[in-house]
Amino acid sequence: MDTTRERAVLGSVIAAPGKEMPANLKRLIHTAPESFRDGPLGKVAVAVRHAMTNGHAPTLAEIGAQLDSDQFPVIPGMENHALPLEFAEIEAERLLANYHARQVCALLAEASQVAKENPQKAALVARDAAAALQSLATETPDTTCAQTDLRAAYDSATCAANKLGEVKIPPREPIVGNWLKEGDLGFLYGARGLGKTWLAMLLARRIAEGVTIGDWTVLKPRRVLYVDGEMPLDGIRERDAALSLVPEANISYLQHEVLFQTTGKVLNLTDPAAQAALLAKCQREKIEVLFLDNLSCLFSGINENDADAWEQVLPWLLDLRRHRIAVVFIAHAGRNGFMRGTSRREDAAFWIIQLAEAKDATEIQTGAKFVARFVKNRNATETECPPLEWSFRLAPNEARAHVSWKKLSTAQCFRQCVENGLASATDIAGEMGITKGQVSKLAKRGMAEGWLAKDGREYKLACAA
Repeated sequence: MDTTRERAVLGSVIAAPGKEMPANLKRLIHTAPESFRDGPLGKVAVAVRHAMTNGHAPTLAEIGAQLDSDQFPVIPGMENHALPLEFAEIEAERLLANYHARQVCALLAEASQVAKENPQKAALVARDAAAALQSLATETPDTTCAQTDLRAAYDSATCAANKLGEVKIPPREPIVGNWLKEGDLGFLYGARGLGKTWLAMLLARRIAEGVTIGDWTVLKPRRVLYVDGEMPLDGIRERDAALSLVPEANISYLQHEVLFQTTGKVLNLTDPAAQAALLAKCQREKIEVLFLDNLSCLFSGINENDADAWEQVLPWLLDLRRHRIAVVFIAHAGRNGFMRGTSRREDAAFWIIQLAEAKDATEIQTGAKFVARFVKNRNATETECPPLEWSFRLAPNEARAHVSWKKLSTAQCFRQCVENGLASATDIAGEMGITKGQVSKLAKRGMAEGWLAKDGREYKLACAA
């Protein structure tokens, strides 16, 4: 991660010639080149420092004059990794903290080794190590001003409990029904080929058009950006045409094939520079809802099972929330039926929709059929948002898809699982996104109604018992 930050920070300096450099950016430029994770980038930093010292703008041309670009392939295109200076300052502070931490560890390891080999010199080694640590302490990132600003901000934003009613902050407006609101983070997930993109694109389309979708009321048209990292362009084009009611709606597509064919760049939102660029694009174009399809393709290089790795993405998502931009993630289900990857991603989510295969889904040759059910919903109740069975049919020689839906109760979803051959409480809970305790309650109701039987630990239709 440090190498990505180093490239982004140096690219920011190169892309902003003549601008006043924040304190931590200056400190980073003057850091010893061996501190950099990426050796060539350390030498680029030295070249930038020399250019600035000589009163020259640290442009690619100036740096290229000092370094052989054939030996430094990191130089071409560095400006493309640039961040706004305020973001670069934050990343520089993180880099400096990491550099100093590594230096401290190295000093302590060296002192320990020397003392172990020659105990008589332990006191001298300790004195030298203390002096070195004191020297490092004077070079730590400049956070004093930042801390002062934060204290002032915290003081102005602190409110006594009896004054909370007087705080005036615009409420988050609903976008779809009561469940999708401004600034929300939500996930729509299901197994491969089930129909996630069909539902996601229909939802994106209707939000942009201001048209109600199924049982979900869309209150007014919104500006939507759909970022696709998986589908071929022909597939996106065909489905958009099949689902559109208003061709000139406020919806745009940032599509991975188009990006690569027109610019040679790729969509990787694990990169802080890509995150900052997309946030800036959303702000510039006044985007209100951002669709990210999908988690695996758009965030390459991140370990989806590592809870701490999600920290590379979460701060960016929180920035989008602060700007009241709702984010809808499309994600894959794991073998257990739950959303694939670390559960830590779900902590910040306002809602999660699970897609499960519907009865007779195989009858649809072109399109999809599935049940969409909320497995988490902070904004609305299950009564307000019951499970819905969706059907998308695209007939031969027809450009427009036929979309239909119907409400299902949780009990109906449970029965559908049993009819589809799921027998254990574990399998049914995974398919429905509920607990085994909830499955047990539904099973007791089914047995009381006479349609369900239990054989050991397995559930069956009563007629098949």
